[in-house]
Amino acid sequence: MVIFYLVLLLVVFAVLRLVVVLVNYIYTPYLRPFELIDHGKVLVVVGQGKNTASLVNLLHDLQNQSYTNFEVLVYCSSPLNSIPDDQLAFARVDNRFKFLNGTIREAGESYSSNFRNVLVEKSSGSYILFLDPDMRMGIHFINAMVANMKHRKLAVLSVTPHYDTTKSFGVKIAVSAVQWLMLSLIPLKLIGKHFNPKLPLTDGMPVMYNAEVFRRHTLTSVTIPEDLKSAMYSKEFKQLRLRSFTLLGRKEEISCSYFTSYRYALRRVAGGLFDFFSGREWLMFSYAILTTLGPFITLLAMPYPFTFAYLFSVLLGRMLVAALCEQSAWSAILLFPLQQLVLFRMMLSPLHSSITGHKR
Repeated sequence: MVIFYLVLLLVVFAVLRLVVVLVNYIYTPYLRPFELIDHGKVLVVVGQGKNTASLVNLLHDLQNQSYTNFEVLVYCSSPLNSIPDDQLAFARVDNRFKFLNGTIREAGESYSSNFRNVLVEKSSGSYILFLDPDMRMGIHFINAMVANMKHRKLAVLSVTPHYDTTKSFGVKIAVSAVQWLMLSLIPLKLIGKHFNPKLPLTDGMPVMYNAEVFRRHTLTSVTIPEDLKSAMYSKEFKQLRLRSFTLLGRKEEISCSYFTSYRYALRRVAGGLFDFFSGREWLMFSYAILTTLGPFITLLAMPYPFTFAYLFSVLLGRMLVAALCEQSAWSAILLFPLQQLVLFRMMLSPLHSSITGHKR
């Protein structure tokens, strides 16, 4: 009898996850086409990145934006004379585009201090938008970001992009597994109102700050350009109780080809999962074990109605999450076992690193 009630907790947990997925699905947490009532200046900050073609594509998308009151700052970690000409061409034909040489610093000034000083100087507009160079965006993306910021009266707005998983089957499995975890445990509607969790999947996420809030509160949290998107999760920022929001991006609005291989996705997402569980390795391990063995435990220990409730909740939940993320719902069902095994592998990675003393 004791075993029955213990396993019943697994069934209840699965049903509760389905409820969270249904809340997210009904809420449809996408960028809304609100009427634009503010045309404040937007500073768009982009890292140089390693893929020249990706950055050129992003700059081209920015040049074609319907929202025109913005300035693009490409912060380069290499001298300007080493930057490909097809990138610099944007600055020559459009004065809104600027390339900043991050290698030129005053004596004794660090890379991070130089970057902070540049932001203090440049962030005189209304909003700051941080983009990953591996993104593609629709022509109304900045317009939608500003409209949502103004309508919702936000200090920060982040958008989980549509991840391009067509280049690698392993990436498709890994990303889908983490999207399922995120959207079945976190009601996105509550983010920024009642809690502000560190999401397990933030790579490639565009983030827009209210410029005044950023200048006043978050510059002290910035260490390097790559950490700008994480400033909103800092203890300092959470204590301010500023309004923030996280939405999902549709493919035609914002997409990202950040994960180029399964191995790279495994390493990056494993770190995100560790942060999501607040570094509690026992909690990660327990979650990984119970969700992986859950179907087998319920089949062996529970009457069929409870087994059906468990499997129905998990499978329907995965289909709805796939629909929310504009992925194939049938693939989510067919690849369910592989997704769970990959998620188990990703959760064990930080635990293994901790035991062996290797850096995550």
